[in-house]
Amino acid sequence: MELELLKKRLDRERAARKQAETILEQKAAELYKANTQLHALNENLEEEIKLRSKELADSELRYRGLVEKASDIFFNIDDHGRFTYMNATGIHRFGYDVEEIIGHYFSEFVLDDYKKDLIIHYADFMSSDRTADYKEFPIKSKPGDIFWIGQNVNRLIDDSSKTYFSAVARDISKQKVLKDQLELAREAAVKAQKAEKQFLANMSHEIRTPLNAIIGMSHLISDTPLSEEQNEYVDILISSTGILKNLISDILDMSKIDAGTLVLQDKTFSIEKDVSSLVRSFLHKSKDKAVTYTYSVDPKIKNQIITDQQLLNQVLLNLYGNGDKFTESGSVSLEVNVVKETATDLNLLFSVTDTGIGIDKDEVKTVFDEFKQANQAIRSKYGGTGLGLSISKKLLNLMGAEINLESRPGKGSRFYFELPVKKGKVLQDEKSIGSAMVFASYEGKSKKVLVVEDNKLNVKYLTRLLEKWNIEYIVKSNGQEAVDFCQDNFPDLILMDLQMPVLDGFEATKMIRKMSNPNASVPIIALTASTFLSKKQMAEEVGMTDFLSKPFTPDQLSAMIKVYLEASNVDTQEVESAHYMSDLDIDYLQSAYGSDTAYAIEIFETYMEIIDDEIDILSRSLKDTDESLKAHLHKIKPIFTMVGLSHISKIIQDIEEDLKASKKGDTQERCEKVIEETKKFLPIIQTQLERLKSIA
Repeated sequence: MELELLKKRLDRERAARKQAETILEQKAAELYKANTQLHALNENLEEEIKLRSKELADSELRYRGLVEKASDIFFNIDDHGRFTYMNATGIHRFGYDVEEIIGHYFSEFVLDDYKKDLIIHYADFMSSDRTADYKEFPIKSKPGDIFWIGQNVNRLIDDSSKTYFSAVARDISKQKVLKDQLELAREAAVKAQKAEKQFLANMSHEIRTPLNAIIGMSHLISDTPLSEEQNEYVDILISSTGILKNLISDILDMSKIDAGTLVLQDKTFSIEKDVSSLVRSFLHKSKDKAVTYTYSVDPKIKNQIITDQQLLNQVLLNLYGNGDKFTESGSVSLEVNVVKETATDLNLLFSVTDTGIGIDKDEVKTVFDEFKQANQAIRSKYGGTGLGLSISKKLLNLMGAEINLESRPGKGSRFYFELPVKKGKVLQDEKSIGSAMVFASYEGKSKKVLVVEDNKLNVKYLTRLLEKWNIEYIVKSNGQEAVDFCQDNFPDLILMDLQMPVLDGFEATKMIRKMSNPNASVPIIALTASTFLSKKQMAEEVGMTDFLSKPFTPDQLSAMIKVYLEASNVDTQEVESAHYMSDLDIDYLQSAYGSDTAYAIEIFETYMEIIDDEIDILSRSLKDTDESLKAHLHKIKPIFTMVGLSHISKIIQDIEEDLKASKKGDTQERCEKVIEETKKFLPIIQTQLERLKSIA
């Protein structure tokens, strides 16, 4: 029994061992297979690593080849500012050997004058949060030449967590030269623009001076008894001088606008008074036309307005004058209405409507172009430069407004624009006259005008006109005399020249405005040949009431006087033609004096009276400062032209231009030439004066 049990146990153990051996053999076979596969995988992995390593090495080689052969300069710098790498292009451009660059500070190669700035710049870069930067600076190569580089720098971190900088730089020497040339060209353009502005100012003064005499004498002649043929000639002369004057003014305005030198100058004023004065000025000049001149101002306007009064007036004058020009009968009206109002601002709608010839729909879009009119027929019949509307459009654009036009042929036109303005102080006791106000002439009252002018020729022109209009006047030759006069005398109007000896018009006005008498508020009209806004602004700042640019016509002076004195016109008498000597500038003398021999005699006599003193002063001025010499040359320059010695005025003009440009050169020699020529022509001027007297 026990034997049987033992046998069974042995059989079970034998079976279990066999089963274990079988399992072991199976697992051994699987392990062998796995080992075989692992070995194969290891072999494949080694091949892959070798392949990848080779590809990486090839890629690095290609990259390094590209970097080394690149046209740009590549380099690395450590956090102390020392080169750790530079490509072959950089080594070649710097001109040093590799060992002379690697390990050396970057700043060693920078031009001395720029080292400090560069060090500060990159110290700031390193302490900032920026990871990229760009900088331009000059490098001095080993051969000694200097070249500029512009470099892009990136802040990076290496495997050991240390900061370094990698840069790509480019030789920008040619670009720098180009940039410098462009800057020089820009500076030259700015200088040219300033020279153009000065040229325009000078030309304005030079052209307006003789033009003033032409316009003034033409109007004086027109008021004398003339034959039908003479009337026709004078009308042509007046029309031509008017066109020339407007053209000069328009071109000067356009040049200032295009040059960007026109700056808005805000002023607080009453739009009611402004519009009233503007419309009144058209009454006397268009008295022979069957036209009603009207205006209306919205009664909702309870405040003065703040905007550029000068530019707004110019626009309204252009538009109202345009309506008057093309309207033979009917009406020209100006309306001002409130479109929008806030606590501090107003949007005003200005409309100028006429019953004139109108414009075709297809031609409306061209009327705002420079030197353009609706069509040739209009230009032929009505004349004009075609600049007024273009200037108005540009001025309004500058003020933040757009001009619009509605028109029908034969029915008339309406120009309108919406202008944003600021509110000024509340109006006190000012009443709106209302629409359809028809203006009438005023008879002259007993008024007194103070004329402050040092140029004797201008004094004669002004006083002849005042005498013509039966207006009492007093003449003072400088600002100090005017101030002294105004201490105890009270004129109704002051005509004040701006440039005078002893005390100029600006200073005289300031002193008059500080007086504790009625002259503190007397109307003071500035007279000047300048048309630039800077002069007008200065005149306003010192307290001048209004501004009249030379040359002005009798109508323009009359309009100004009408506003402040309500004076009327009277006639003058005719004189016969004069004949001039061939040694003189006959064209100028004939255009300046025409047939007014008496007036020419006055001018020539005045010249003979003052010329010796003026030449003595010029001789002494040669020993004074340049400013003193320039001032006297500027003063005497016009007097020679007024008696036909235009060539002497030209010599003085050339001297003035050289002194302005600080080119003294042969100034003394040319001034002596002026003195010599003046003395040489004295007998001729005396003979001409006697000839004038013989035919007067």
